[in-house]
Amino acid sequence: MRAAERYEDGAARPPEEPDDRQRQLTRMGNAACAAGLLFLLLGRGDEARGWLKRSAASYRESWPDAPPASCGRPVGAMKALLLGDDVAGAATDAR
Repeated sequence: MRAAERYEDGAARPPEEPDDRQRQLTRMGNAACAAGLLFLLLGRGDEARGWLKRSAASYRESWPDAPPASCGRPVGAMKALLLGDDVAGAATDAR
């Protein structure tokens, strides 16, 4: 699946420069979310939840080095966790 390949490619070559790194992590979060959504549509819940948790983790990791107005990272993390039926995790991220 293309989304999973994009995630793995990003994970295999993390940039060292903080701005490049936060962008790469955001792309990885997007790719993992896409994979999770695809698995949800296929009825493969366990795989979907795994990818959606990876998505949330990537968004969360990207946030400290993101530009000041980048509020989408925590929203993306919460959305991924909610889609993955992790309400408690989403609530923790919300706090």
